[in-house]
Amino acid sequence: MTKRAINSGDAKSADGGPAPQVRPTLPHQHGVTAVSEAFLRRKAVEQRIGVAKSTLYAWISLGEFPRPVHLSSGAVAWIASEVDEWIHARIEQTRGQPASGTPPRSRSDARPR
Repeated sequence: MTKRAINSGDAKSADGGPAPQVRPTLPHQHGVTAVSEAFLRRKAVEQRIGVAKSTLYAWISLGEFPRPVHLSSGAVAWIASEVDEWIHARIEQTRGQPASGTPPRSRSDARPR
């Protein structure tokens, strides 16, 4: 009998639906349980949010975008979940509604120009 990976895609929950995704946690350290995260390098962040490097760093200096994590003396990256949270918050702020599972606004709802 072989074991299946939790994220195999064909795993089922007790009710027959897809199994819930579980994030693995890292060892308890300094009173904090860390969640396994992915890093995004600068170019990936720029593509993901659709702005240039100068805008990205301007937003960081204004406190409008998450700060990067220093990986080494010359390398930084952003935590993927923080970038995703920022994207969802920006959508909600712009449209005035939650980002996930909502229908797009029609042109008749748009502000007059």
